[in-house]
Amino acid sequence: MKGYSFLLGLILVLVFSGCSDSPQPGSSSDNNEASSTTEIPNINTSTDKGAGKETSAFPIAVDTFTVDELFEAGGGGCGMTLWEPETNPRVDGVIFFHGLGDAMAFMVFDSKISKLSRTAASGEEFYGQQIAQTFITEDGTITVQVNVTQGDPGEIESVSIPDGKITINTQGQTRNILVVGNAGC
Repeated sequence: MKGYSFLLGLILVLVFSGCSDSPQPGSSSDNNEASSTTEIPNINTSTDKGAGKETSAFPIAVDTFTVDELFEAGGGGCGMTLWEPETNPRVDGVIFFHGLGDAMAFMVFDSKISKLSRTAASGEEFYGQQIAQTFITEDGTITVQVNVTQGDPGEIESVSIPDGKITINTQGQTRNILVVGNAGC
């Protein structure tokens, strides 16, 4: 199983390769609402995964997105990609992506890909990430705390993330999602 996880991480690193500071196709430098969210018409809303398991108490839906949807929203390339344990990110999608350094992060809230800005980071640095990072949506209504454990280096400019947790705060409520993933170019 460990070999499969490494291979899957390597595939994702290759898919997300193309590290450049130039905008990806479909990106916009405008700061209007159209640039902060992208409608996702075919979101996987399966309830057998943690992100898809919505409770009536949490006020927003959190879901996954595909690599294609990420690039359409202006993201992708080098950075950190997180998904739920025991899922296949190529099939089930990913929950979180953050580019290098102060690049935007991406998550899906209420069926729309939202862009998030990093507001704080601490701990060991790796591939433009740190082990504890805080992000906020452009409208300031959702705060996301990402805490990860840095794993072993991969063969091609990557490092595994064997465990982590995303904590989402909005409207006075908190939701935690366990994640795994990788970071690199």
